Amino acid sequence: MAMAFRYFESFVSKGLKFSDLNEAICEGFRSYLWSRPVISFREKPITRNTAANYFAKFRSALKEAFSKGLLTEDFYLR
Repeated sequence: MAMAFRYFESFVSKGLKFSDLNEAICEGFRSYLWSRPVISFREKPITRNTAANYFAKFRSALKEAFSKGLLTEDFYLR
């Protein structure tokens, strides 16, 4: 989960609040992961499997935030 968070931090600006999250930001993060190099090895891209794993962890965090009332919308209900 820590690496997924590091990638999300590098994607969004500092100070993003839960209330600022929307579906466009979430989908933008997915696209960002597909095109991003590995944080520790800048010349090597993230594998598709790793990007999918990071996004799955991100989705799980969103679902948990929704269930705890931190988000008003479940972006990945489907």
